[in-house]
Amino acid sequence: MPATELLWLDLPGPGRPGVGAGISPSGGPSPSPSPSPSLDLGRDVSPALVTVRVGNREYQWPGVLRRTLGEVESLGRMTQVVIEVADPYGLEQAQPSPITLLPGLFVGVELTGALLPDVFTIPRRVLKFFSLR
Repeated sequence: MPATELLWLDLPGPGRPGVGAGISPSGGPSPSPSPSPSLDLGRDVSPALVTVRVGNREYQWPGVLRRTLGEVESLGRMTQVVIEVADPYGLEQAQPSPITLLPGLFVGVELTGALLPDVFTIPRRVLKFFSLR
């Protein structure tokens, strides 16, 4: 994901959750929260939905954004993130999934970021109409 997008996500780790990747509002480092080994949705973390597409079927796992891998690629300014999924192998499901979430599997991830107050969507056609004048 682009490193500039981390600001919009609640990311625990070296930075205070809800502020971004290790930078406090004052610009300095901020204290880290206590770690939790389980999938704790009560903490200030960004929810994630991991999707694997096999043929014409989709399989999904809920998860949370836990951390980055701690570096930004110099060429694309991208950073890798770690999504924690509670039951990636489907061992706790009553009916096992034919697909398991294996490390290195190509997936799609939808992250839910901060909700911005007083912000709304303007249809593109309205912007185009007013830009012609």
